[in-house]
Amino acid sequence: MMTLPRMLQFFFYDNFLNGVSIGKSLRKAKVSVYEKYKGKRTAWAGLVLYGNPTLTIVRG
Repeated sequence: MMTLPRMLQFFFYDNFLNGVSIGKSLRKAKVSVYEKYKGKRTAWAGLVLYGNPTLTIVRG
């Protein structure tokens, strides 16, 4: 079974490494975890992004 932090990390990197901005990736990851647990476990919700939310990975 995947732990909550690992699940959040999985959803985040799945989006971010596929070209979604870092801000949207974190938001999508939080929504995915929230929907899976229906809001019953929310310790992860305090994660905050400091910096440029539009940052993306440029592959060369």
